[in-house]
Amino acid sequence: QAVILAAGVGSRLADVFGDAPKCFAPVAGKPILQHSLSSFRKNDVENIVIVRGHKGEVFSDRADELGAGVTLVDNSQYQTSDMLQSFIESMDHWGDSFYAAYSDIVFPDRVLSKLADAEGDVCVVVDRDFRRVRGAVPSEFEGVVTNGDGVVTRMGKGFGQDATGEFVGLAKFSPRAKSVLRDTLSKLTQEYANEPDKLFCGRPWRQAVLCDLLQYVSDEGLLQVNEVSVFGSWREVDSGADLATANDTMGFLNNQAASQAHIKAMGAAMLSEANDLKRPTEVMAAELGVDHDLIRAFIDGEVEAGTAHDLIRQVSENYPVGLGSLLVETDDTEAGVVYFSGADSEATSRVLSRADRHGERTPYYEYRDSAMSRLGPFRPEWIKELRLVNDNDPNNPDVAYNNGHFMLQTTFFIGPVNFYYELNGERHCFEANTGDSNFISPFVPHSFTTRSETEDAIIIAVTFGGTVRNALDSFGRVGAEKISALSGNSRDNSGYESLLNRRMTAECLTTDEMQVKLEARGINAGRAAELANGAQPSTEELQQLADTLYVKPADLSVVPLEAHQEVVTTVRDESTFRPYGSSYSLAALSRTPHQPDMKTFDLRVNAMDTPGESMEVGLHQFLYNYSDAPVTMTWGEEGQTRSRVLAPGDSGYISPLVRHSYHSTDGNEGALFVVRIPGAFTQEVLGEFATYQPSGRHRVGAENVR
Repeated sequence: QAVILAAGVGSRLADVFGDAPKCFAPVAGKPILQHSLSSFRKNDVENIVIVRGHKGEVFSDRADELGAGVTLVDNSQYQTSDMLQSFIESMDHWGDSFYAAYSDIVFPDRVLSKLADAEGDVCVVVDRDFRRVRGAVPSEFEGVVTNGDGVVTRMGKGFGQDATGEFVGLAKFSPRAKSVLRDTLSKLTQEYANEPDKLFCGRPWRQAVLCDLLQYVSDEGLLQVNEVSVFGSWREVDSGADLATANDTMGFLNNQAASQAHIKAMGAAMLSEANDLKRPTEVMAAELGVDHDLIRAFIDGEVEAGTAHDLIRQVSENYPVGLGSLLVETDDTEAGVVYFSGADSEATSRVLSRADRHGERTPYYEYRDSAMSRLGPFRPEWIKELRLVNDNDPNNPDVAYNNGHFMLQTTFFIGPVNFYYELNGERHCFEANTGDSNFISPFVPHSFTTRSETEDAIIIAVTFGGTVRNALDSFGRVGAEKISALSGNSRDNSGYESLLNRRMTAECLTTDEMQVKLEARGINAGRAAELANGAQPSTEELQQLADTLYVKPADLSVVPLEAHQEVVTTVRDESTFRPYGSSYSLAALSRTPHQPDMKTFDLRVNAMDTPGESMEVGLHQFLYNYSDAPVTMTWGEEGQTRSRVLAPGDSGYISPLVRHSYHSTDGNEGALFVVRIPGAFTQEVLGEFATYQPSGRHRVGAENVR
């Protein structure tokens, strides 16, 4: 059972919330009281007593919102009394054991779960991080002092500077505590019946609060009060400023599991760095000057986001650890999927102008966003071509080429689109139609126009970062010119020569020393000299070079970049569709061997009443419904599946290794443009991970060993 004390007037909140009971003020889109009721019910508490006073009729009027199992009890003295009187009014409704909660606090379910698991006759939730949460300690602050072993020795108002924590307003009482409290309150109410202004624990009896009662039974040796510590993750709402702060910091209440998983992932990253720095967590806590229990709470995902970020900054400032190694992106997906409707896309519409043949800036593109996630490396755009041309001349003065861009790009064409690009000073034009596609390497100047006054010409342009994007910080520090000398050029043999030179330099081998080592392996002097200077090796020679440099043969392999691979165009009419299971057929779109994990498809979805075969791929995926038929996407594991209808013009993002399927239910075949790319899960990453001991792999990204 639970008792919620909700009789107060809440005058400090009236300016922003009016005269209603303050427990109905909204936090994260719901009344404070609804959050508490929900949390109790999730923790198997079905019988809840609400002690009302000010505007008590509001509780009756909103009884349907409160739900089943709620009993309303009146505190007729609410105008002249404080919290303890409301607690007394609830006595006849106490269960064998019960919770008590203030009505003006918001907290996540895990705080109540932690209280439920605590042992002892009286357990109170105490915020040990209250100074960080509160900033300035208010005069009405209910402080707590413990003996260091979790036993409360002092609690109440008026000693904030000496407090080791703040009473949150949430407590649990055992059957023994219930009996002791009933006897104690019966005695005290008789003692103070005719003297309500007589002092009790330093204040008039009529103004006594729950803390005063707990201090009294502790001092009298009747009950031991035990601390259940938390570190933030709750808020009291007593004023307009409090309400604003609660809404700023407690928005996660509507998605608690994802929020805790996010904090826990950052805590795991910090623990991993602590292990690498050979700092046990207690040593790191001492060096940072923070409570060791705060560090442990962070690792368990039991602090709020602001506290997590503060700790991360402290770690980065005190140790040679970059913020990027500690920060973890917030998951903005719905169980691994982002859905973006055509209407959402249209709402982002913006028109960009370019100069025409007369030098006048006229509309050139209409841009609209498509499905994106901060977890995925895609930047997809729906782009309508607005510049009309009457020929396929790549030098048409109405065609405005860009300067190329850093991102890789694959494009799907819908309608009569002209695609222009420039390579080695020569311009080209590709006349595209629906179903055609391309791949564009970084920094290749290009453009798109329409060939029709009446038919829409649209491209779905999916730009994305490759592995170089993940190294931007290092490029910025070292400089692209130096790195260019290090990498060579895949368009000629300098790519291989630079790779060999990198391997030799890493081994501190000069060309002459490399030649000597190759000769020792039985290669004649002349050929050894050629190989040491970058001549292309045979298969056998490649193995000898690799053995000399202690690398794999693949580590000395460079695939030349052919001219036709910098820009790739694919025509649908030349593509072959093949069955994929019994539910789909697909055709490969533009590809390049230099992005081996980039896969693009024209995926046809058969008309059927139930989901097709499931797919699960270790790549990030973008998809766009370019057909006239709605396609239903289903995803998730068995028993936890979700579905979305992708109407024509809708798009989606799917995280790696999310099981999903499609089906079309209106009797017509659906058609999706699908792009798959690796993101961080490159072949190099997976190859290294494959060498890790299986027994420890679960710790990668989720360190839990201290």
